[in-house]
Amino acid sequence: MDPISLVASLGGIIHLSIQATQCLKDFKHGSEDRTKLRDEIRAIKCSLEMLQDRVEDADSDGNHLASIKMLSVKGGPLDQLDDALKQLIKKLAPVDRLRQMSRALLWPLTKQDAADLIAIIERQKTAFSLAINNDNM
Repeated sequence: MDPISLVASLGGIIHLSIQATQCLKDFKHGSEDRTKLRDEIRAIKCSLEMLQDRVEDADSDGNHLASIKMLSVKGGPLDQLDDALKQLIKKLAPVDRLRQMSRALLWPLTKQDAADLIAIIERQKTAFSLAINNDNM
């Protein structure tokens, strides 16, 4: 993936992380899972912004970004994070007025759903950190 496309892709996922964080802030229940998910999403957003900065700061050919570019392969870490955030937003975002009113009452994720999403986010955060560190050597 060329650097411009990579920056755009990272920007899109950063936007999804902001949406997911906002959805999580709107819920009043599910406090432990909600808090852990929110914290993990905020942490990975920071990693995504660092990746975006590295790509933007790279020279025009982006040759020294081999590890970061590998994150964007089909089915790779960026795709997995994108899918996880979209899944979370779909479960949390209000579809209609009734669901919006029930948001204050019902946490839509099971403990296992939350744990699975947290595990995906943590794995991708590790991959992002490794890519940043590897390309800085």
